[in-house]
Amino acid sequence: MTFSRFYPIDARLFTWEWTSSFDVAPNMKELRASFEKEFPKLRMRLEQVGGFFRLLHMVSFNSTEGRRSRYLVVVAEQSLPNARKRLLPRQVAVLSAADRFLRRLGPAGDNSGNFLCHGIVGGRFYALVFFEGRLCHWSELCAESFSQERIESELVRFRRFLKKDPLFSRGDSFEEVCIDGLLPCDMKRGSRDPFWKRIDLRREHMVPKRKRSHVLAVVSLLFAVACWKLLLSNLVEPGTARVAFDVSAVELEAPPAWQESVEDTFAAKPIPQNIAVELRRCVLPNFQLKGVIAARLMMAEVEGVPLTVLLGDSLGNFKLLSVRRDGVDLVCGDSLVRREVVHATF
Repeated sequence: MTFSRFYPIDARLFTWEWTSSFDVAPNMKELRASFEKEFPKLRMRLEQVGGFFRLLHMVSFNSTEGRRSRYLVVVAEQSLPNARKRLLPRQVAVLSAADRFLRRLGPAGDNSGNFLCHGIVGGRFYALVFFEGRLCHWSELCAESFSQERIESELVRFRRFLKKDPLFSRGDSFEEVCIDGLLPCDMKRGSRDPFWKRIDLRREHMVPKRKRSHVLAVVSLLFAVACWKLLLSNLVEPGTARVAFDVSAVELEAPPAWQESVEDTFAAKPIPQNIAVELRRCVLPNFQLKGVIAARLMMAEVEGVPLTVLLGDSLGNFKLLSVRRDGVDLVCGDSLVRREVVHATF
C-alpha cells in the first residue's frame, strides 16, 4: 500500500537478531517479549516517557545454531502523535540517499548486490549493509565529535564483521559506497521505498496490501453482463421474441455427447502454426526474484543457482524489459511477465 502523506518522527534504529529452531515460526508477541527481556533498561525507559518500539523484519536464514531472523528496531522515546498520517522515522531519507548513490554506480562490478554504505548524516554515523540487493543490517552512532581516525576505525570494525558474520561471509566481496549528504526529495522518495512503503509505526505489523476494489467491481459487472446476454441468447429463439420455457436445467457436468461435440469442434480448428511456434518459443524458467540494483540489474535464483541479469539480457526466451524500484518486467513477443520483489529468506 503506497501512502502519499506521512509524518516523520525522531527515532533510533539498530539491528536485532532472534534465533529459533528450524521448525518454529516466530510471532510478534514472542518477539516483543524476547526483545524486552534482552533490553530491560530500554523497556523501563520507554514506559517512563510513554515511548514505543517496533520490530521490522529484514531477513531470515539458516545457520548451524538454527533459524536466524534479523529485525530493524525502531525506538521512539515519545508517545504516538495525534496526526492522522502514516508514521515513519526520519531515517527513511538515509535509505533513499543510499539507494540514490547505488544507482549512480550502474551495472558496473560483479559483487551480486553486496554493498556497505556509510557516511555521516545529521550528526550520526550510518552503516547500512545490503546483501544480494536487500537491506540486511543497520547501524547508527552519534558522530558529533567523530574524527577521521574514529570513522576509519569504525569502518575497519565493520569490514571484520562482514567477514565473520554467518550471513555476510557467504558473499565474495562488499563494495563500499559513501553517503555524502541528503537531498530535499530523499524523505519523500524514502517513504515510497519497497522496504518502507508498507510500514506505519502506528501498527506492530505491516500494512496489508489494499485490495483493488474498483477493478474487481468493474470485472464483476462485465462478467454479470456477459452471463446475462448468454442467458438471453439461450432462452430466446432467433428471429422471435417468444421465450422458450422448456429449456433444460443447468447441469454441473456436461453430457458425454456434448463433450464429444466440443472435442470435435476444437479438433477441427487446430492452433495456427505461427501462434504455436510463438507459444513454444516463449518459455520462462521458474525463478525467484532476489532484488534489483540501480534500475539496471536484477538478482534472481534459478533452481538454487544465483543469476545476475542486466537490462536487455534474456532469461530463458524472455528479455528483461525494465527494472523498477520494486520489481521487473520481462517480455517475449506479445507475452509480458511482471514480478515483484518480496521479502525473501536466505
